[in-house]
Amino acid sequence: MSIVDLSDIGGVQPKALCAESRARIVNYHKTEDGVACRFYTDGYQSPNFPEIESAAVVHIRGCRACVVWLKRVVSERALRRGKRMGDYCCWWMFAAVEEPGSLGLSMHFGLYRDEDPCWFIDKRAAFAQFCPWCGARLPSGPFDEKPERVPNQPPDPTSPSVTPPAGAGRAPSIAADH
Repeated sequence: MSIVDLSDIGGVQPKALCAESRARIVNYHKTEDGVACRFYTDGYQSPNFPEIESAAVVHIRGCRACVVWLKRVVSERALRRGKRMGDYCCWWMFAAVEEPGSLGLSMHFGLYRDEDPCWFIDKRAAFAQFCPWCGARLPSGPFDEKPERVPNQPPDPTSPSVTPPAGAGRAPSIAADH
């Protein structure tokens, strides 16, 4: 029996597939952090019957009632943490970077001698290229770094955040060419 309420809002019993999917993910992952992490990532699945557990996660992700349920039973903090965890190659790397010391080891990305990009392990330059836990190639920058726009590059005109210049949409002026 699960300690997490598997019912819909108001105690209404969910459809059989919803109840089965919810029970499967909660019973395997146990904690709200585990459930949130599994909802956002595919790298943390059950080693026993992974296809059944994956089908349960696919259902929960695609079912409006199950997403509402998940957001009701899992804290906002756990959901944010689970979403961030999806940026990392594995749980251990997430813990080493975001929760330094929790594994007895910490990792961070920085500049060696203020010029060479480098992964540091326990504050020592390691120039690691692969994750020490899962073997995935490490990114050439921090996991959470978003690509920046190249300076002097015009913004994407299809972006809704771009304000068209004055006179946009009218025919170009011939005088502007001379």
